[in-house]
Amino acid sequence: MEGLTRADGRDKDCFPIGNMRTHNELRVTLLPESKMANESDEVLSFYKHEGKERKRRTNGDYRNDSDTQCGIGKFHPACIQPLNNMCSFIFFSVGSILTSSTLSPYLVSQVTTLERQFNFSSASSGFILACNDIGFSLVVLFISHLFRNGHVPRILAVSTFIFGIGGLICALPFYLDTPKETINGQNVSDWLTSSYADPKNITDEDYMCKQQEKIMLTKNQNNTRSNVWALTLIAIGMVLQGVAKSVRRPMTTSYIDNNVKKTQTGKYIGIITAIGIFGPVVGFVVGTMCTKTYYNLKETNLSPEDPRWIGAWWLGYVIFGIAALVSTIPLIFFPRSQRKKPSSEDAIEMNEGRPETWTTTKNKKSEGNQAMKEIKKFFSSLRRIFQNVCCFLLLIGGGVDMMVSAGLFSFMAKYMETQYLFPAWKSNAILGTTTLVALSIGTLSGGMITSKAKLKARGCLTFICLCFALVAIFHASLLMVGCKFPAMVGPEIIPSRITYINGTIVPNCKQSCSCDDSKYLPVCSEDGTNYYSPCYAGCKSKNGTRYTDCSCLVAGSTVESGYCKNDCNHKIIYFSALLTLSALFGTMKIVPFSIAFIRMVEAKDKSLVIGVTSFLNSLLGWTFGPIVFGKLIDTTCLIWSSTVDSKQGSCVFYDTRRMKILNFSVSVGVSFLCGVIITIALFIFIKKENSKKYQAVKTVYHQDSIHQ
Repeated sequence: MEGLTRADGRDKDCFPIGNMRTHNELRVTLLPESKMANESDEVLSFYKHEGKERKRRTNGDYRNDSDTQCGIGKFHPACIQPLNNMCSFIFFSVGSILTSSTLSPYLVSQVTTLERQFNFSSASSGFILACNDIGFSLVVLFISHLFRNGHVPRILAVSTFIFGIGGLICALPFYLDTPKETINGQNVSDWLTSSYADPKNITDEDYMCKQQEKIMLTKNQNNTRSNVWALTLIAIGMVLQGVAKSVRRPMTTSYIDNNVKKTQTGKYIGIITAIGIFGPVVGFVVGTMCTKTYYNLKETNLSPEDPRWIGAWWLGYVIFGIAALVSTIPLIFFPRSQRKKPSSEDAIEMNEGRPETWTTTKNKKSEGNQAMKEIKKFFSSLRRIFQNVCCFLLLIGGGVDMMVSAGLFSFMAKYMETQYLFPAWKSNAILGTTTLVALSIGTLSGGMITSKAKLKARGCLTFICLCFALVAIFHASLLMVGCKFPAMVGPEIIPSRITYINGTIVPNCKQSCSCDDSKYLPVCSEDGTNYYSPCYAGCKSKNGTRYTDCSCLVAGSTVESGYCKNDCNHKIIYFSALLTLSALFGTMKIVPFSIAFIRMVEAKDKSLVIGVTSFLNSLLGWTFGPIVFGKLIDTTCLIWSSTVDSKQGSCVFYDTRRMKILNFSVSVGVSFLCGVIITIALFIFIKKENSKKYQAVKTVYHQDSIHQ
């Protein structure tokens, strides 16, 4: 062979030994044939060095364009390039993930507070909770498809910024609450808050035995407004939050799957989901602190155990809103993709799993009908997803299950307050602890089981069926755990009303004292009898926490604020244990659901099927779930407050036994139904698998017969 000594083209006969292209795009280097025999060590050293260079480029240590480099614009400093990996992305996404999953649980912890201050019914509270997912459902499908090739980290940054703005809007009712009127020198809210809001307006006279001439004045001063503006502002903020959070799950799932090995997808999705599950925990922790603080941060003579107590519900929205705005900063600097853009030589070996952006971004300007093509692709992908019977059944089963889970979760703190007579802060603390133990461990365990067992679609479906069965069993057990509402002297409508004490008829003070049933403030007499309010005990004065001069008591003349002691509070331990177990197995199926979906559809439909799942879960679950359960809870209300225009306000007194039966009987029935739906999907999938195997064997046998 004739060798050449130059790489500049002055000699004609040459051959390339290797490509020494680095991040500075060095020219091709050629070695002379005439010196190869004498310089064999240098040649071997060159090949070894070239192999290292190609390996480093394949692993992504060198980036050839801004789409694969950390930075923004032309700013790509070398010091931040080591952060260009999935672990760093997840670490810096923690703020975004947590804040985007805290505000809805935080609102759950403030349901009772908002109902007291703004005179909302449970149905109104359910509507506010649903507004988050109304915004989510409106955009999630289009975002999942149209942004599938976009710059995911920056899309997440923008959405988190919008989320923070939505949180601050939810806090506006507090800042717009400017007292403009006075009655007897006391501030009265103009249009946003009820008479409960200002501690100066809270008087014990409303709850005690009143003289006849004061009755009409008291009624006119204490009826509350229905605060439509507060409802509207909070709803707008929640809708914005829903729109903002719609990109998180489909975008992060697709980003992870495109930038890690396929066998590692389940693990990383499990980690992301587990971090998101900590959002409710943070929400309940902050909610607990806020409900222990009076709403205007001023001192008051009330205690958190008082039914008139209103916590600082707005403070959590401010905290989470500012945190969301700050957490957008690091996401801006992550690249579009964490894999090296392939050269023409590496395109074949790196083709599998590469993002479409490398092949489509450069041609976007030349596509005149890009929008119409995207719309056609969108509906084609939808058709493929819904024509997949197994995928369709999985969507329905998951959506219906989410409706019950969302409904129960939305009012679980309120349920514990009414069932076990806990103050709001204690219910939030218990629910937050349960959420921490169950949801985080359950989701992470589901991801690890899926990854370690290498579950495919069939294994995931089997695992999901088992989880549904266990959830139904634990929810059925919750029907047997609870407290009977304490017997008390009060209105005729309450189921545990006392009419006799030790054979002596209880005096009826409702007429003589003109007791208002909407003024619920339980008190305990010296003989251990509960009274609906100091008025039903005939009390006319107060000394500290004791009401005195009580004319309607069978024994004694004073009562103490709060319920008499009972032996039922220990049952909260059994309730919390069963609730934790049901939530544990309920969340263990989250990751198998996601893996089953993306393994049942074509690769190009992965992002959209996750978006469709999120859409149906949001529509059937978090949109209808809180509203349906809010309506169910309202049917258990026995006594309502009223507004100035004589409209129905918030509920004052619930039938706790009926509330328990409605909540958990519905849950058990739906869990059983969803388990049946997923089982049908499993059998259909097995049948399809067997049919494919049979066709493959038949084809091979036919080919062998032809050869013979």
